[in-house]
Amino acid sequence: MKRVLLFLGIMAVVMTARAYDMAYTYEGKTLYYDLLADGAYVTFESMDETNYSKLHGVVNIPSKVPTNVGDYPVVGIGYSAFASCNGMSALTVPQSVKYLGSNFVANCTALRVIIMKSTIPPTIEVNTFEKMVSSVLIRVPSNALEVYQASGRWPNLVAVSTAGGLDLKQLGLTNERLKQMGIDSRSRSVVKTSFQAKKSPSSVNKPESADACFAKGEESYGRGDFENAANWYRKAAEKGHAQAQYYLGDAYFHGDGVAVDYQQAVYWLEKAGYQGVLNAQFNVALCYLHGKGVDQSNSKAAYWFEKAAEQGDAIAQVNIGVCYENGMGVEQNYEEAVEWFRKSAEQGNAKAQCGLGRYYSMRRDHEQAVYWYRKAAAQGQFEAQKYLEDNGYTLNVQY
Repeated sequence: MKRVLLFLGIMAVVMTARAYDMAYTYEGKTLYYDLLADGAYVTFESMDETNYSKLHGVVNIPSKVPTNVGDYPVVGIGYSAFASCNGMSALTVPQSVKYLGSNFVANCTALRVIIMKSTIPPTIEVNTFEKMVSSVLIRVPSNALEVYQASGRWPNLVAVSTAGGLDLKQLGLTNERLKQMGIDSRSRSVVKTSFQAKKSPSSVNKPESADACFAKGEESYGRGDFENAANWYRKAAEKGHAQAQYYLGDAYFHGDGVAVDYQQAVYWLEKAGYQGVLNAQFNVALCYLHGKGVDQSNSKAAYWFEKAAEQGDAIAQVNIGVCYENGMGVEQNYEEAVEWFRKSAEQGNAKAQCGLGRYYSMRRDHEQAVYWYRKAAAQGQFEAQKYLEDNGYTLNVQY
């Protein structure tokens, strides 16, 4: 589900520094590109840390992008291009891509599968797959599995896509890795219909556990069967499985395997939020903030932002800080706002750094104001840059 920063009152900023050459929308998803001599490279959305925060569901990268001087082939995915894109559940990489940069899908918490279209493995860096969540499968053309496995550096996640599903038997996956994927280590293959093990007569009517239902949902999602995945997530969610509740709510929000239904989305996201699922808490806050599937409520938005902030989410921390700064859904409290801004700023959040700069400027503590504004300015924050320029300070960051 998309992660959207909360912009309120004096917190609103205008991004002027862009890190890309062009934007292009393909199948409803907008990506950003650097145009180089050999072709186009998918790159950051902006200098902000919330790259591709509006992307969700399946993202298909186009093989070419049109420009005013002709079509550019998409030949690469740049450094950290999709990092922390928490709404993206699947990524399809076209045959034209020849290079994958470092940490290109780092910390993508909803990502389940990367589908490679090329039979020739793209060039990758030593840390291309670092910080990738453990449940991601990489699927390659059936006639290219050995080539990928022999190319070096590719993680032991590569699975071949066949008519029968994902053939895991030949991959040499460890029992621990299979367990992470929700697969019984005694049966190393997953097919479209069911697990290979036959049910004994005594177990035919035995109810399946929440974990078993969730595992089948993951298996279905991994092969792109979103409707079946949603059915299994529902069964697990109804049995109280927190992550299934989050995924089911996310499915209803984006229409992945079910019709879009914001009320159902909030219903399941809130259940997951009460069980401590951070992303569910954050997204419930957004739903209350914007009145999606529920009556708009600043107080409930603030409640859920604070829940997510307490778990260390930097964006939630700056958002609850804004709420306290402006008295939105909570009693106005500058000291509380500063505490949350500081927690977020120390994680590198530029908007929180601006919030601290603004606070210390109002208190006429210009040394601290300049310190935090310089940090924010280095990340392209217009408010910070303007303050420094208007007051005769240089933009260089002092550590």
